Amino acid sequence: MTINSVILVGNVTADPRKGKAGETPFIEFSIAVNEFKGGEEVANFFDCTIYGKRAVSLADLVKKGQRVAVSGRLRQDRWKTEDEKTRTKVSIVVNDLEFMSAKAADNEPLPW
Repeated sequence: MTINSVILVGNVTADPRKGKAGETPFIEFSIAVNEFKGGEEVANFFDCTIYGKRAVSLADLVKKGQRVAVSGRLRQDRWKTEDEKTRTKVSIVVNDLEFMSAKAADNEPLPW
């Protein structure tokens, strides 16, 4: 049995990038997840991708600054650079996204 599951809560760092993989629509965005190390708050950044109908329905709803919970699976991409060096990147293929807070207009504080 193989288990590949991740759940994170963080803030969207930029509005999503929209695209298509063949005929399948997708959106890509990053979230910043803060943790405390040695008494200091440190941000970790995670790239997220949502595919298909869910990507279409969320494309205009996910916005920079929103706090979201994402759940899905980890994916490792591998590629070679022009100088033949192998590179890897781990990202999250999102199955579910939940909005944890509303985004305030023009980065104003939320009214509650």
